[in-house]
Amino acid sequence: MKYINRIFSMMCIGAVIVSCTDESTMPYDQDAIIATGQTTGFVRLNDVVSGEFDLNNIAGSNMEIQLEEWDAKGGALLQDIVLTVEFRDNTPDNGTNNVAATTVGTFPAAQWTAAGEDNLPNITVSTTANDALAALGLTAADLDGGDVFRFEWTLNLTNGKSFNRTNASNSLASWDFYNAPFLLDVGVVCLLPDGFATGSYAMTQTEGEVDVFFGEPTAFYEGDVDLIVGATSTERLFDFDWISFPSTMGFNLVCGKTEVSSGADPGASCGGGIVWFTGDGSGT
Repeated sequence: MKYINRIFSMMCIGAVIVSCTDESTMPYDQDAIIATGQTTGFVRLNDVVSGEFDLNNIAGSNMEIQLEEWDAKGGALLQDIVLTVEFRDNTPDNGTNNVAATTVGTFPAAQWTAAGEDNLPNITVSTTANDALAALGLTAADLDGGDVFRFEWTLNLTNGKSFNRTNASNSLASWDFYNAPFLLDVGVVCLLPDGFATGSYAMTQTEGEVDVFFGEPTAFYEGDVDLIVGATSTERLFDFDWISFPSTMGFNLVCGKTEVSSGADPGASCGGGIVWFTGDGSGT
C-alpha cells in the first residue's frame, strides 16, 4: 500500500471566488491600435519544449522555448530579443554561488519566421546547460538539485523601445492569452522513471486539526487520490477536499527531497488566505 502523509494545521472559512476567461476571444483590436500610432510590443511564450536541467546528465540538458513576437506594426518593428541567464543557488551545502544575469544570446529579426493565423514572427530559442554554465563562470560541480537558472529576455524594437518583465504590464504575464512573462525558471532536477509516483495513493492526515465545521475527525479528506505529472516532469499534482473545499496540491521530487510546489487556495480565509507548507522533506 502506498501512502501520502501530510501534517497541516489550518482554520477559518471564507468565500470562494471563481473567474473564467475565453482564450479564443482576442482581447485587443490590432487595427485600432495601429491607427492610434502606438508603437509597443510583447513576446508571447507559446511553448516550453525543454525546461529542466538533469543533474545526472548536465551535458545532455538544454533549455528550449518557442516564442512569438507582437508589435503594433504586425511584427515589422522587431529588431531582436536578448536572452540572459542568472544562477540562483538554493543549496548552500555545496557552497553559495549566486551569479548575476549575463547575456547568453541575441536573436535578430532575420532569424524569426512569420507563422500562425496572424503571420507574426516566431522563433525557437535554445541554450545548453553547459553554455549557460560557461557564461556564468560555473561548472557542473557547483550544481545540486533545487538550484535554478533564471532565463529572461528583452524585446528591442526598431524605434528604440525595449520591453521586458520589469516594464511590461502585469496582465501580459498573468493572462493566459498573452502568456508573456519574459522569463523562465529552469530548475536543476533528477529526472524520474516514466510513471514514477503517479496513479492512486492513499492520503491520510497524521496530525492536525479536526473538521470543526462539519464534525469530521480530520480537516483533510482521507482516501484515495490520483497523482498526475504537473508542469514539469518532477512535479506531482493531486485533488482533494479540505473542510469540504475542493483543492489541488502540488509537490516536487527534487533529487531525494520533497518540496511543495503549488497549492490552489480553496478560498477559505479570515482575511489572510491559505498557505500550504511543508518541512524539509526528510519526514512525512
